[in-house]
Amino acid sequence: MRSWNPKHQQGDLRYLLLRQANPGQDWLAVLVTRPDLSPQLLEDWAARLSPLGPRGLLWVEQESSAGAVVPKREHLLVGENRLLQPLGDLHFELGWRSFFQIHPPAYWQMLQQLRQWLLALNPTSVLDLYCGIGSIGLEGMQAVQAADYALAQFRFLSTLLLEHGRTNYNRVANVCRRNLRGVA
Repeated sequence: MRSWNPKHQQGDLRYLLLRQANPGQDWLAVLVTRPDLSPQLLEDWAARLSPLGPRGLLWVEQESSAGAVVPKREHLLVGENRLLQPLGDLHFELGWRSFFQIHPPAYWQMLQQLRQWLLALNPTSVLDLYCGIGSIGLEGMQAVQAADYALAQFRFLSTLLLEHGRTNYNRVANVCRRNLRGVA
């Protein structure tokens, strides 16, 4: 399988993602490739990775030339498509797109504190929000798709602020100028 060349938009394997539950031996392997791979090539990869003991092996087809993983279709090749993540007395099923907390003990402490606060407040509903840098879960990807602007990397922030900020300023100035011509 040829590796992906982003400059020429050629190759087969764009990414090989490995997700591991913490702590534990459960892990998923995800092949992100161009869409038209031969079934024989996929069977060969499944045969090579299966003896290593993954909980599951997934194939993700990507047509987009974006640097991020933008799946067109997903296929389960071997096993299951979820990991079991224990956290204290809780157990979560996580897919390959799920956000993985880097430091589970810190998260567990935060969760316990949140429970204490919520018991005191007795809320009718709770929103689960995530904002940060790192893996993007399914919710994060939906937020990116719904946003007016999204950044793949922080190096594009200055371009966004300067170029689009200037464009927006000019639009607002033109609207004000047109609508306020006769007012004085």
